[in-house]
Amino acid sequence: MLTNHKIKTITTVILNEINFSYILRQLDLVGLLSNPRIELLIPDKTYKVELPFAACPPCLKLASEKNFPIRDKVELEINNAFTNKVVSKRIKNEINLEVVEKFIQNDIPIDKLFNTAEKEKILITGGGPSLNDNYDWIKSERDQLIVVAINRNLIPLISNGIIPDFVFAMDSSSDLIRDMVIDKNLCSKIKLIYFPGVQPKVLENWNGLRYFTYPEQLNNREIYSELYCKYPSKTIEMHGSVVLSAVDFARKLDPKNIYLSGFDFSFFGKNTHLAGAVRNHNRQNFTSNDLIVNGNGGLNSTNLSMKGFLRDLEIYIQRNKTVKYINCSRKGAKIDGTVYLD
Repeated sequence: MLTNHKIKTITTVILNEINFSYILRQLDLVGLLSNPRIELLIPDKTYKVELPFAACPPCLKLASEKNFPIRDKVELEINNAFTNKVVSKRIKNEINLEVVEKFIQNDIPIDKLFNTAEKEKILITGGGPSLNDNYDWIKSERDQLIVVAINRNLIPLISNGIIPDFVFAMDSSSDLIRDMVIDKNLCSKIKLIYFPGVQPKVLENWNGLRYFTYPEQLNNREIYSELYCKYPSKTIEMHGSVVLSAVDFARKLDPKNIYLSGFDFSFFGKNTHLAGAVRNHNRQNFTSNDLIVNGNGGLNSTNLSMKGFLRDLEIYIQRNKTVKYINCSRKGAKIDGTVYLD
């Protein structure tokens, strides 16, 4: 890059100070580092990844723990175009907007729910195994909580005697149909929030109140543009995982506190998800050399997708500080911007 004289500055971001110190002792880099266009930077928590950049993916694995967030953002940026292409193709093959429109015609726009929280506390349940540890606490606090579930943990919650107030469905995968097969009488007690990309069978099976919404980001909403014009509604943020959309929905209900249970974004224990989930797997079938810091200061294994979900949530929390975010478990990933229940 230094041979390109159009480049005025090359900022070298050091993600592991110990390794960098060792390299300086082993290699003669005086000529390189004395170049006036080279800037060395030891980043802090406020550092933002800027484009364009160059990175060596294998070397990112050497980042120190405090620089895991920057490492993750670089890895995600490298994979972003490919991921978006794959997901976009999958969604286009799976959605059936013509059939879903017939439900939207009779369903309720999400606007009717905004700013209607009758309680100060909202609990959002993610799909991680730490939710298993919180059932007793949820039951003891149930009268004080509005409970927002996601599709993946609806059946486990009900099996443990917890009937949520809302369930959020976003994905176009047919797996959601299995996630949400519950007693018809219970459907009438739970409000379903959905994006138009869900499988029509999910809506057909749900005989309770149904509320529709659209992605807030224009690039994510483009595929629904015709429906959005015909049946407008307030929007919800959507970044990869349904849990962030559920958090945005909860915040727009206008509570004081948002509790996060099962927001693990990592692997620990024997299973990938909470007990009783339709798509819960034994961890022995999964291998990963990705690591993330947990709430106890240790390390959990994870993968790129979950790291992306975590970093999107942290950015969201940073932008929306009008409520207090409480993480109900230290077993999963440390989530910047939250405090712990204990």
